[in-house]
Amino acid sequence: MTNKILGVERDVVLMSLYSYHTNLILSSKDDKPKIISPQNFSIPAQNLIFISKNFFLSTLPNYEENTEITVCFFYQGRGIFFKTVPKTATTGYGLIIPQILYKQHDKNQKQDYQVTGKLFYTGKEEKGRFLSCFSNSKYPLFTPFLWQYFSEAELFASAKLLFEIARVEICSKDADLEKCFTSQQKILYLPEGKLPNKVYFPYEATFTSQDSFDVYMDFGKEVYIPILDKSKGEKIPHSICNIVQDSVTISPLEIEDSVSSFPICRFLAADNEEVEIIQGRAAPLEILYINDGMVILGLKQGDFPLQRGNEYPLSLFINLPIGKREVFLTVFVSRVFEYSGNNNKTRTAAVCRYTSIKEEDRRFLFEKLYNSRYM
Repeated sequence: MTNKILGVERDVVLMSLYSYHTNLILSSKDDKPKIISPQNFSIPAQNLIFISKNFFLSTLPNYEENTEITVCFFYQGRGIFFKTVPKTATTGYGLIIPQILYKQHDKNQKQDYQVTGKLFYTGKEEKGRFLSCFSNSKYPLFTPFLWQYFSEAELFASAKLLFEIARVEICSKDADLEKCFTSQQKILYLPEGKLPNKVYFPYEATFTSQDSFDVYMDFGKEVYIPILDKSKGEKIPHSICNIVQDSVTISPLEIEDSVSSFPICRFLAADNEEVEIIQGRAAPLEILYINDGMVILGLKQGDFPLQRGNEYPLSLFINLPIGKREVFLTVFVSRVFEYSGNNNKTRTAAVCRYTSIKEEDRRFLFEKLYNSRYM
């Protein structure tokens, strides 16, 4: 199936644009997509769109003369785009429509996702309406080391959310503290001001008294988390965070809760850079995190279909080296977070805890996440 539109089909698509003057979406190499309404452009002739100079440059402030831009619009709900080099006129820019248009690639078509799912939001599995769920490679699943997949830009963009949701704040620079993370990027957990004799997690999450440090470990807080982005090849933390201490001591469970909130903060603070491809289609839910007790789901835009305090059936399909494994759950929506970033588009994330799961499925999820035996 070709994504090209040409000939008679192109003429029909453009006739719709000429007649109904739908919104346009403009983007350039250095500018994110911006929507402009029909009041801000004109079509003085076939194959020509005109935009005033002031409005064009305010929409694409980083535009460089004689460089290509992308123009997108919708035809019968489907995203259509073309690329063109704006022609400069005295009062504005002319966008010449080329002979070939293209259909936007639909990222929700079948792909090899690590995990997919069906969430039945009418509350009934049979004959119930469901929302599709997909994993996103930006939010790696089945790794507990979530602090190792957090870019510096994401960290500072989500600083407010980290404090409010995860109870985590960015530390000021400290040379002795930074020395602790030069060889290993584990969490520095100092209950009662000293290294514990054992790891209180089902994976090698923290340093213990068997690790030696050539520094005096009096940093004032109990928990320090090194932040880096292994997906970009980073081996040394770009930042260090600590958990805000509201009680005498911080428990391992509180550390786990804070760390598992990292994908929520990253997701909510992210920009909605992608243009909707099928106009009006219900957006799928993104699977941000899974463990043996909960799944975290996110929605980039639109009305969130789940209600806090309600239960929903959920089927997860997890890719294995050979075949797939289906895990059927009933989940309880315990927390819902909403956040509108600089583009005023609201993202939503929900923590869904399992109220029903087979014991062999719980064991499977535990062992796949922590790579250790379920006890």
